[in-house]
Amino acid sequence: MNSAELTSSAYDQLTPRAVDRERVLGYIRCLRGPGGVESGEIRFAGEAALRPVAFFGHSPRLVAPEGFDEVLAEVQVGRSRTPLVGVRDGTVEVLFPFFKWERTLLGESYFSHAQPLFSRLPLPYTVIPFSMRAHLLRLSRRLSARGLDARGFPAWPVDVTLDRMRRCIWTAAARLAGIPAQPLADQRLVLTHDLDEGFGIPGIERLRRVEREFGYRSAFGILSHRYHVEASLLDSLVAEGCEVFSHGYLHDGRLPYLPAAELDHRLSHILTRFPGLREQIRGFRAGQLVRSDRLYRHVARHFRYDLTPSHSERGGPHGAVSGCGTLHPFLGSGGLVHVPLTMPQDYYLVFVGGAGPGRTLAAWQQALDIIWSEGGVAVMNVHPDNVLRIPWLLDVYRHFLEQVAESGAEVLTPWEVVERAYPTLLDSRRAEHQLQPR
Repeated sequence: MNSAELTSSAYDQLTPRAVDRERVLGYIRCLRGPGGVESGEIRFAGEAALRPVAFFGHSPRLVAPEGFDEVLAEVQVGRSRTPLVGVRDGTVEVLFPFFKWERTLLGESYFSHAQPLFSRLPLPYTVIPFSMRAHLLRLSRRLSARGLDARGFPAWPVDVTLDRMRRCIWTAAARLAGIPAQPLADQRLVLTHDLDEGFGIPGIERLRRVEREFGYRSAFGILSHRYHVEASLLDSLVAEGCEVFSHGYLHDGRLPYLPAAELDHRLSHILTRFPGLREQIRGFRAGQLVRSDRLYRHVARHFRYDLTPSHSERGGPHGAVSGCGTLHPFLGSGGLVHVPLTMPQDYYLVFVGGAGPGRTLAAWQQALDIIWSEGGVAVMNVHPDNVLRIPWLLDVYRHFLEQVAESGAEVLTPWEVVERAYPTLLDSRRAEHQLQPR
């Protein structure tokens, strides 16, 4: 493995120079042969907390602790606790195939991407009343707790296991290589708003009115066919420094499963619908967050980056448990730069989880604190539709932004995150697909 295969932006932050990343990799030795245990709990050196983990076929080999100069992480199965990562003979020894496991999580290949039932109905799922849809999702979450969700990984709403494991291995190897690892960036926030329903269009200005109080810009995901948005509204958003990205075509959950020609037509339709914004619409997020590698390969033909994968999700379109498990942007296998959704969505908190104003604000603040403590990018999604459905949601959003302003955080648009904060990911994508800067 060479440094070009390190797909997470976290590696670039920890060790900015490619030549240094090559050297650090030389001090890491991962298990290649068959392991043993499929799941367990991880404890990192210096921490008291145990973190649930599933290895998804990349199982660790349980060995005695003797012979390690330093144990950096341990795995506990039942009452037995054995080394998972340690230093031996001047090398960081990882007793499971970490980089393969990392790619499994980032690519979300550990769960089925089968077409959701709601998108197979003969009529659009939107004929089901909104409140009934939320009830069905609540039921799905309860059922998932009896199945895959019982493993508790990745944890909801935030799981730091992958990011902390990566940092644990990398910083130890950098120390052995004599290359000081740089601290991860912190306090970055991206504000996004998916417009799912046409009736929510007035909610765009309500959200912007609040954001302007703090001088913040945001990004709005627009469907190209389900409803009609005036181009002048989108032009005005771009003129004040906001961003517009594609949220798909119909929001019907069928996009990844369409024939290739129809899939490409739906993806490119927004660029035809708003020709004056062809240079500004750089990003995409799938409706319902329904996703697959096949979809991503097609998205990469039309857009610069993707906002679809959730960091951690329960009861979403793909069933019990899903999520890429990282708080950092990363490069997907199809050469597409992903900026994962890392904050709990308003929909799941309020309509599925039944949270009121206090619980919603507390959940956002708690998630934000964890994400920033791990050097990740906080990406949130507040729907214009929902600030019209639930009037108090806008007040909670204002209180949340007040706390952000007090922290002095950097609020970026998604494109700024990709282009400025993580330029090497975009460079990798350009090199792979011969893309030219717009």
